[in-house]
Amino acid sequence: MADWGNDRVQVFTCDGDVLAVLTGHGDQFSKVARASLVTRADLARERAAAGGMHPLEQYFREPMGLAFDATGTLYIADTLRHRVQVYRRS
Repeated sequence: MADWGNDRVQVFTCDGDVLAVLTGHGDQFSKVARASLVTRADLARERAAAGGMHPLEQYFREPMGLAFDATGTLYIADTLRHRVQVYRRS
């Protein structure tokens, strides 16, 4: 379940028990996100002070949807970060 108000995705068992809580592990941005970052001076300063990627950028920011493919790979639309985060079972 995409829990956009709490910036996370929750994974439940068939009985409704919480199996996992995903908060995001992004390390790349889409072209749209990169363009947005370079046009905002405040974000550029924060990123420079953090030595590159701001520590909070890896986490979800209002995830809105998700889907599984036939192999069980999970795709999560990380809406305000302008990217899709991908999770594969290990």
